[in-house]
Amino acid sequence: MADLLIIIRDAFINSYTGSLASAMLAKQEGLEVEVLFVQEAIVALTEKKFRMSPVLEPYQGKLTEVVKGFGLSTDPVELVGIVKKAGVPLFTCPIWTEYLGIKDHVPEEIEILELPKFMDKIIKAKKILGTF
Repeated sequence: MADLLIIIRDAFINSYTGSLASAMLAKQEGLEVEVLFVQEAIVALTEKKFRMSPVLEPYQGKLTEVVKGFGLSTDPVELVGIVKKAGVPLFTCPIWTEYLGIKDHVPEEIEILELPKFMDKIIKAKKILGTF
């Protein structure tokens, strides 16, 4: 059972960066944390197509600089690998991967859960946070 379940649903670089960095920090603090990718977030990973939030585009250089200062990356694909190696479970919904036709293209770091296990993780998570 996760203390914290973070859901990433969009393809914004800033969402991936904030959410995955926070997942790593929570893990380092001893929390059981998991990350769920749905909707355009999982498509973006399979197609490697990401963008900055339009409002934050002028700050992309500064974000990259700050994140690199923490020893991380603003490249979502690299960041997924780093977070997985840090011991954070990453998974996606079987409905979205089937519906979007991307089941065979989901990166190996991300587990496609069977629906009962998927629902169990959501129901039993102590706290659920959306992308941040």
